[in-house]
Amino acid sequence: MQIIALIIQVLTLLIFVRAISSWIVPYGSNAEWYRILFVSTEWLLGPIRNLMQKAMGNVMMDFSPIVAILLLQFIGGALLGRGLSYPQAAMRVVALYTTVNTHTIASPSDDVNLLGRLCCPRAFSRDSAYGQ
Repeated sequence: MQIIALIIQVLTLLIFVRAISSWIVPYGSNAEWYRILFVSTEWLLGPIRNLMQKAMGNVMMDFSPIVAILLLQFIGGALLGRGLSYPQAAMRVVALYTTVNTHTIASPSDDVNLLGRLCCPRAFSRDSAYGQ
């Protein structure tokens, strides 16, 4: 079961990084790291984006990363018996986007700790061997 939790956490982090980097990396960039990030997340984001376009038409903003993260958190909660409800998953995504956009990061380790606490709160809880 820990493998499933790890996969969900890694996918959540990859989708988040892709969403943030899409604001920074120019469209059509040939950066190797961005291509790897794109390939590793497009299999999930593409179908969600297509469904959203069919349901809502063309929208100015791509909400598929938010929907994918909510879906991953909901599925993870159901599979792992954590009981993560839709509102809890939604609040976690909103907190993640809000905190990263308003938080001043002093060092790279602060960045990792911040994202870790928001994406994977159990791994960074005081009871865990990983974080504080």
